[in-house]
Amino acid sequence: MSPELPGPVRPAPTDKNFQRIAALGDGWLPMERDPAKLAEHIERLRNAFRANGRDPAGIAVRAVAPYVFRDDGLADMDRTLKAVPALIAAGVTVVEFHPAWFGKGEGDFDTILEGMVSIR
Repeated sequence: MSPELPGPVRPAPTDKNFQRIAALGDGWLPMERDPAKLAEHIERLRNAFRANGRDPAGIAVRAVAPYVFRDDGLADMDRTLKAVPALIAAGVTVVEFHPAWFGKGEGDFDTILEGMVSIR
């Protein structure tokens, strides 16, 4: 998938969505990637947990790494990693990486893993 192509329309989650997650779930897999918007949504989710008598500290929020692409179509590890702290500050607890975006074959895998582990 080319980063220039438009993606699907992603409506903002509703309070009803968050109430359902708070009543039945332990986490959320948002489509949103903008850290500022994510922070707002995660706070709404935390409020829904509180309203359901649940501790929001245990919420897991998993988001895909905010890939930054190079001219050759591969994701740039260093620039992508620089964007991860903003996701964590927004409340994301798990950052998902897809190694195939960063290399052309198994020879690149160790370097890719080293980059991902470096954000601990």
